Amino acid sequence: MPVAKELRTNPALEAQVFWYKYRKEIAILLVLAIVAIIAIAGYRLYRDRREATAATFFSGAKTPAAYEEVINRYGDTAAAASAYLLLADSERKQAKYSEANATLLKYLEKFPQHDLASTARMAIGSGTMSCLAWPILTEASFISASRILRTSALGNSSSPGAVPSV
Repeated sequence: MPVAKELRTNPALEAQVFWYKYRKEIAILLVLAIVAIIAIAGYRLYRDRREATAATFFSGAKTPAAYEEVINRYGDTAAAASAYLLLADSERKQAKYSEANATLLKYLEKFPQHDLASTARMAIGSGTMSCLAWPILTEASFISASRILRTSALGNSSSPGAVPSV
């Protein structure tokens, strides 16, 4: 009975055949990868410069109007988060308690995971419940505030009507 001969393959020849067969696809993938890397690097450079510009602009802000300007121009930066808090603080010092609470609610809507979000929640709570001199929120804004406080405290995964278990 005849025995089949073992086929020997040449790896170098197979690599050349593979390259010849798929060189267009490989070149396209390489170009796409390079373009993606350049786009990511460009975006990171843009974000870093925007953050630096916002921080510089924020460092010169000393008035409520300047804080609002930081918020309007650089609303998605860390400087804007700090500007929200300082704006709310200056509004409280001017006895504009409802405006301060509204500013803190906007802050919590835009930056629910910020390091000082719990401080903002406490400021809203102390501003609406503990002091009789502070005006009481309207029912609609109280419901909005309680929804924001509840969802940010529970991590946004719970339903709006869910009550946290103690």
